[in-house]
Amino acid sequence: LAEVSSDGKHYTYCNPLNTEKGERFDWHGVPCCPPMFLKLTGALPGYAYARGKGGYYVNLFLGGKTSFDDAAAGKVVLAQRTRYPVEGTVEIAVAPSRPAKFPVRVRIPGWVRGAENPFGLYTSDASGKWSVSVNGKAVAPKLEAGYQVIDRFWKRGDVVRLTLDVSPRRIRACDKVKALVGRTA
Repeated sequence: LAEVSSDGKHYTYCNPLNTEKGERFDWHGVPCCPPMFLKLTGALPGYAYARGKGGYYVNLFLGGKTSFDDAAAGKVVLAQRTRYPVEGTVEIAVAPSRPAKFPVRVRIPGWVRGAENPFGLYTSDASGKWSVSVNGKAVAPKLEAGYQVIDRFWKRGDVVRLTLDVSPRRIRACDKVKALVGRTA
C-alpha cells in the first residue's frame, strides 16, 4: 500500500511522482492481500520494540507498551504515548520493577537527519532538528547505528521524550534517476 490519505478513507498503490493526476481510490473491502495485513499486525510488536546485547530498542513510534524480563531490573516496561506522525513528540515511559543500569536505544529516523535512505538515492531539505530528554533534562546526542543511546540508571517513573521536526520537507531523487529529474515530493 503506497499511501493512505490522512482521513483513512482513500488510498493509492501508485507512486504519486509517476501518475498523471495522483488521485486516490475510494476505500473498499479488499484493497490488497488481507492475509499480509494480518501477518504484519501479528508481527508489529516485534518490530516496535526489541531487546538485544545493546540493551532495549524502541524502533517504531506508536502508542502502546511492552515488557521484558530482566535479571537485574526485574520486569522492564516500555510504554509510549504519541501522535506521531501528526506531531513529532514521542514519550517513552521506562519502568523497571527494580532500579537498574541498562541502555535504552531510541531510533532516530534517517529522514529527520536529512538522509532519506542509506544509499543516497534520495535527498531532502529536512531541518535535521531532533532532541531527546529524560525527565525534562536534555540528553547529549550519542548516535550509534541510527539509535540515540541512553545508558543510565533507570527507575520507575523515568520518561524519555523524543522530539522530531515533522514539518513538510521536499524530497528529490539523485540526478542518476533520469525519470525523476526535476520532480519533487
